[in-house]
Amino acid sequence: MKKFEKHSFSNTDKHGLIGSFLDAASIRNDSNVEISYSKLEAGFTAAPHIHTQTKTVVIILSGGMTFSLDGELVEVNQGEYVVFEKGVVEAVVSVLPNTENLTIHAPSVVGGDKQEV
Repeated sequence: MKKFEKHSFSNTDKHGLIGSFLDAASIRNDSNVEISYSKLEAGFTAAPHIHTQTKTVVIILSGGMTFSLDGELVEVNQGEYVVFEKGVVEAVVSVLPNTENLTIHAPSVVGGDKQEV
């Protein structure tokens, strides 16, 4: 069973619920989600790593990226997003020019939980 999934937004979608990342012990505490924006250029890569405590969502706003997720190449382009669980071996293999993305880690972990593999 795969520990990741890929989604697309249609041209008619103006907004969409990607997921709910609420910690029942801390309702409405925004420290439970980390959201980061990146503008990447062609040639950017990221070495294989895992997040030991967080689920990850990567939303492509423009351009595109190719990931290796548990050894499977996954292309994610403008208007698409990928979701993967903690413990998935993730690497960024390639990036199209002028790629912009949002990355969400939930829950947020002070200092991060990224570990090289």
